[in-house]
Order: sequence, then C-alpha cells, then structure tokens
Amino acid sequence: MKKIIFPLIFIVLILSACSIISSSSTYILGIEKLNKVPNKVQERIDFNADAKLQILETGGSVSYIVYFSNGDVTAYIEKEEDKLIIHLEETNQQGEALEQHVFKLTKDHPDIEYMEVQINGKPTPFDVSSSV
Repeated sequence: MKKIIFPLIFIVLILSACSIISSSSTYILGIEKLNKVPNKVQERIDFNADAKLQILETGGSVSYIVYFSNGDVTAYIEKEEDKLIIHLEETNQQGEALEQHVFKLTKDHPDIEYMEVQINGKPTPFDVSSSV
C-alpha cells in the first residue's frame, strides 16, 4: 500500500507545481504620475509649443506619456479587447502657462495591439512619438 501512495502523492505534487507555474503568467497594465522624471526621459521631451501630447517609447513594456497643460492632470487606463485606452483628465485650468505632466505607462500584456488617448473623453492623437 505504501508503495502506491508515495508515488501517487509525488505525482500530485508535480502536477500541482506545473499548474502553479502555468497560472503565474500575470500581465501588468498600469499608469502612474511621476514627480521626478528620469534624466533620459527629460532629455527627450520636445518643448515645442505644438507638441502638447507625446509618447516616449523605451522599446520594452514601459512608455512615458507627456502632456502639457495649464491645469491639473490625472490619468487612468482601461483595456477593451486589443485596445488600451489612456484617459487623461484635465481640471482647474488657469492662465496661459503650460506645465509638464509625465506618466509612466506599463503595458506588459500580449493582447494590446494599439493605444488610444482620450483627453477629457475626446480621442486625441500624439503630437510627438519618439524613443528614449
């Protein structure tokens, strides 16, 4: 009896470990506002007045979204099938002076085919797309 139970328990443990490994394929989607911008990113930001919305690609799963606004800007993302929607919400707009807002976007998900940015609900194209 012991000869049957020990191999059976061993096989169950092996199969459980395989199941845990295959289910650990988690994907990361996230966006966070940066208070301190990395130097390599800051050097690549275009300060041209016509370049209000920019994306700086790192070649990996991280990108940086830069938006110039005269108000407060918050961001959140949502995934719709193969599309990643980046929502930027502007509030408290005042004066003429534009401030730089930089967001770190992590998009480690194999289903993402393209991105769309919406500023206050309106789809908006990037003015500048470059790499870091």
